Amino acid sequence: MILNGFVVAVIAMLTAGTLMKFREVREVARWPKTSGLIVKSGSESRSIVTHIEPGGHSDSSQRRSRATTEVRNFAAVAFDYSVGGSHYTGTRISIRADPGNVGVAETQARYPVGKKIDVYYDPENPRRSVLERDFPDGAFQFMVLPIVFLVAADIFVNLNVGPVAGFLTGLVPAKRFAGAAVSLGFMGVFFLLFAAVLWRKVAEGNSWLVVEAEIIDPSSNPELLLGIDRSDSWTVYRYKVDGVVYISDSSSFADAVKGYFGSTPPRRTDPRAGQKIAVYVDPMNPARSVRNRGYGGVVFLVFVAAGLLGAAVHLGGFA
Repeated sequence: MILNGFVVAVIAMLTAGTLMKFREVREVARWPKTSGLIVKSGSESRSIVTHIEPGGHSDSSQRRSRATTEVRNFAAVAFDYSVGGSHYTGTRISIRADPGNVGVAETQARYPVGKKIDVYYDPENPRRSVLERDFPDGAFQFMVLPIVFLVAADIFVNLNVGPVAGFLTGLVPAKRFAGAAVSLGFMGVFFLLFAAVLWRKVAEGNSWLVVEAEIIDPSSNPELLLGIDRSDSWTVYRYKVDGVVYISDSSSFADAVKGYFGSTPPRRTDPRAGQKIAVYVDPMNPARSVRNRGYGGVVFLVFVAAGLLGAAVHLGGFA
């Protein structure tokens, strides 16, 4: 069988998600509209799970404690509208999913308090409403492309892995460890590519703005503690750009790398609430910020890649 079980499961999940979103877009396109009024326009911060370590426990609290989280900012807009003499308040801006740290200031500027707007509502359940029902041009094509790529890639690999693997292992002097050497070599190249991506992010961060921030107590905002061990503590800070307040816990560009490998970002510094610190903010998207622009993560990945490639060279008998 060409398509293995794992790829089939991934393709099935992507396909199901695409079909569900397509169905929602078609449904919302038929909703009628009514007039509404923006009554709240601001930002809010929530803790988002970005990585879950392998394994886990049956107890839900223990599963949460093994999750890597990140504080992200979201636009918080509320609007009032009436349908059939009944008054409602909605908060959903778009049918598009909001991953956080995207367009916060732009959304606030688009929907200031007091602005009259069109509200699209579900005629069968008027409490369901949205302000923007259009999906970005080409969005569905973008959602379908990964499915097509996975199918094509898996077919290619299954049809060609034998000849390719045979060719590569044939180049290795030490035939006994040829398979291990090739595998380690591929892993080393992967880590080098990972390091290159991180290096580019750090290089871009060198042009970010320096903004003064204030360390806050996470317990002052309960939403930041959802989904994680409440006894945990880390550095959460608040800053303002162009009148918009943002909250973040991002330490450095290497946070994602450390979370991917199951280690905890360096957040447990036991800071003093109210302490002023300097943070670096993306001028194109102020919701993104870091406290450290160093190359530590890049060095770590290069070190790991060097170890893997060195092991490949040694096992393969090249040296």
